[in-house]
Amino acid sequence: MGSEFKKVTTLVTTQLKQAEKRMWKTDQHDWNKFKHTPQILKQKIKYAGGSYTVDQEFNDLEQAVIDMDIQVKKMLKYIKVFAEGMPQILSSSTKIAEAFQNLMDPYSNLKYDTHVLQGAFDTWTRITNYKHKIKDVHVDIEVNDLTDTVIKKLEDFSAILKSVFKKTSIRQGALLDYDKVYNDHEALVLKQEQTELTLAQNNNLFALKRKLDEYKVKYDKINTILKKELPIFIEHGREIIGMIQVYVYFAHLTFCYQISIQLQVRFPVEKDVNAIINEFTKKNEPIAEEIESLSLIFTQLPHEGASQPSLPKPTHCVAMYDFDGREDSDLPIKKGDIIALLDTDGDWWKGQVHGKIGYFPSSYVKIE
Repeated sequence: MGSEFKKVTTLVTTQLKQAEKRMWKTDQHDWNKFKHTPQILKQKIKYAGGSYTVDQEFNDLEQAVIDMDIQVKKMLKYIKVFAEGMPQILSSSTKIAEAFQNLMDPYSNLKYDTHVLQGAFDTWTRITNYKHKIKDVHVDIEVNDLTDTVIKKLEDFSAILKSVFKKTSIRQGALLDYDKVYNDHEALVLKQEQTELTLAQNNNLFALKRKLDEYKVKYDKINTILKKELPIFIEHGREIIGMIQVYVYFAHLTFCYQISIQLQVRFPVEKDVNAIINEFTKKNEPIAEEIESLSLIFTQLPHEGASQPSLPKPTHCVAMYDFDGREDSDLPIKKGDIIALLDTDGDWWKGQVHGKIGYFPSSYVKIE
């Protein structure tokens, strides 16, 4: 099986190398990953025909960088939405106020009635003041800082992360080359211990030994550099992300604070909620009572505590299946029996048939 697997992987590698030569825009694809497909496949499935290097310290560092990249992408996504949303909230609030202005305009019915209700005029005035206060909220500085500074910095940081991933890909390629040559070399050494090698195999053994030393130096060099520099990079990256999170938090706080200050200056919040409810009820209750008294639409609801007429409980049911019963309290029934119901609470009902009283499953019967 090992020789067949090796033939397949060699064939895949050869075809991929030919495909690489035919491609024009090689910068759009990482062909090194494609060429290393056989080694990656063996590593993923823990192929029993070889040994594979594992550096847990580097793996932990690489995972930390991957998590950081995911976090940066999420921050970019949501900060862009937040930066677009702040002006939209203000413009939407202004449009809503304008709609209510048109709806509550006390002069809109002058051609029918020359009398202007004071309440309607007061409401229209408050809505107008609300619209002007919303227009006084300015978030241009915060939005520009988010788009020009924060988002730009995050995009730059994301580009740096891509460079780091390129370095880790080079390290992965060096590791795969080293493991492949190591396994090929060990296979020949093991064969040399068992039988005498041919001249071609001996030459291949010496060539593999030179490659092994060369690939080991290459892998150790980049692996050592990454293990030395990645912790520093991760630490600085977390500091950058932390500062950006704090900045975005204060930008949102400033936005909400401006709206709150503008509205509270003009429209102080009532401390007594009951007073607001009572005032609303006093103004609207006469109108509501007049509407409810109209027989045409009759919308009166029953008073609290009034009992609703309950539906009559079923008195009989028909057995759909046979039930022999296992306990003494069970009621044996046959398909087609008409059962008098005594209690229908729960999944097991109490009934009477042929002079016998007992319990039976409700799923076995149908209400008549």
